[in-house]
Amino acid sequence: MKKIVSFTFLLIILCSIPLAAQQIYFCEDITNDGEPVNARSVWQLDEGKAEIEILFDNGEEYIPGYIIYLFIDKKYGSTFEPFDSKTIQIEDEITWLSYSFTFSDYGSYDVYFMDISRKKLASKKITIAKQGDIPIEERAGPKQRLFSSNYYSGIKLTYCERVIADKPVNIRDYTSLSKYNGEIYAHLKQSKPLNTDTVYVEVWFKEPNWDEFSEFIESKKYRINKYWLDTFFRYKFTKAGVYKFMIYDENYKLMLSTRPVRVYE
Repeated sequence: MKKIVSFTFLLIILCSIPLAAQQIYFCEDITNDGEPVNARSVWQLDEGKAEIEILFDNGEEYIPGYIIYLFIDKKYGSTFEPFDSKTIQIEDEITWLSYSFTFSDYGSYDVYFMDISRKKLASKKITIAKQGDIPIEERAGPKQRLFSSNYYSGIKLTYCERVIADKPVNIRDYTSLSKYNGEIYAHLKQSKPLNTDTVYVEVWFKEPNWDEFSEFIESKKYRINKYWLDTFFRYKFTKAGVYKFMIYDENYKLMLSTRPVRVYE
């Protein structure tokens, strides 16, 4: 009896794990083999629109059924609500498909595919930035820029409950919406002047089970004294999950530091 219960429990766990092979890509083009070209999750409006190829890759399995639905929800406030939907006919046995979609409104969107039985096959979020914002190549993803190998090599980013007399108090890599009102302090320090009059801070988000920080939240700009050895800022989160601050210099070229922070309910 014990073995049956253990097997059933394991079976439930295995069935609840999503198929990692199913992926969505937002790209400029797609090869004949279904490979995405210049895929990214943050785009910018160009002359009021962003033309994107939405690629659904079902891995090595054929896409089930003869109809698949594409749904696009837009974020209003703290919730995503229906924005657009498409019905795609499947005539052959295929493992991937794409749909050309044009965004004309900036914001955050949740894009997902469902089969004919309304089972969600895959989902992914995309951010459409305003025209005139920081160039999109600057926001192509958290992996696009590198640390300065010299001047900022010894810089340290610390998260804490607060900063008193230039010292971080109650150092921790997490905060709580209920216990700490979603607030955390970020303290940046090195042994020589920071050598920048401004720091730009990008905030990126991912769900705990996501592989990458693919959802851009916002960017902040802070004026500082370039001769300071350290600086800090306070940030308030409104949603649980895993975040990452990416801190850049005054020219928005050098990444000074980056580090994830967990936000609990």
